[in-house]
Amino acid sequence: TNILQFAKSFDVSKNGDVLVANCVLSSDSSPEVVVLIYRSVKDKFYLDQILRTQSNELNTSYGHSLSISPDGMTLLVSEPWSDTKKLDQGEVYVYKQQNGKFAHVQTLYSPRNEQTEKFGYTVVVDNERAVITSLNGDLVNITSFDSDSGKETSFDNGFTTFNNVTFDSGAIYVFE
Repeated sequence: TNILQFAKSFDVSKNGDVLVANCVLSSDSSPEVVVLIYRSVKDKFYLDQILRTQSNELNTSYGHSLSISPDGMTLLVSEPWSDTKKLDQGEVYVYKQQNGKFAHVQTLYSPRNEQTEKFGYTVVVDNERAVITSLNGDLVNITSFDSDSGKETSFDNGFTTFNNVTFDSGAIYVFE
């Protein structure tokens, strides 16, 4: 196995003990993108773990964006071209450290459920929340004429809304 590309995306925990990087490996079959977990021991990093996609699909850009929490306990790995739900909708894998190794605990999907959204284009995690972008997400702005007064006007129990939609402009989602 040869390394074709190393660390296009990477991150490190706040104390520098855990470093994560994506890597494209070449083998006899098609190239494989993996996420490499390095740990610092006595001022040197050693390879501790290799994470692979949870998907059976090809060319999903597993590891396109990576983020590790400051405490080094939570890792987000994006796969924005995943077709698990819809074509190129994307998904983000959440890994947690368990007994010193990262284990897949959850998969996050876009709340909008849009085709070609590319959810997970960029990911960031801290100790309390995950922030995830969708490259082609739609922005929906609801028009309100008097929401700042505390008594919004409603003619039909809020059934009618006026939305300004900007298609495929990108969106940011916050998960807590």
